[in-house]
Amino acid sequence: MKKVRLRDLTRRNAAERLDTLLRAPVAIAPTHELMPHALDLAFDLRHPVYDCVYLALALLRGIPLVTADEQLAKAARKAGKTADRIVLLSELRGRR
Repeated sequence: MKKVRLRDLTRRNAAERLDTLLRAPVAIAPTHELMPHALDLAFDLRHPVYDCVYLALALLRGIPLVTADEQLAKAARKAGKTADRIVLLSELRGRR
């Protein structure tokens, strides 16, 4: 909605992207069980808890978190314990 409001994206493009997302092989994970770990991460990283939910899920599942959030990546890497679990989207683009 924000990108449409800022005219970075048309309403039609937004609908097309939503359609793509809805067809993607995405598993929904309940956040209730992740919240205690996410809160700990939020305090440790000094980062918003809603972003740390994604990191908590990645850590729980033993998979990397690919993100465009440079502040989250920087904080996680600085903390050290999560550095191997976070990958910046821009780094992936640079590998091509």
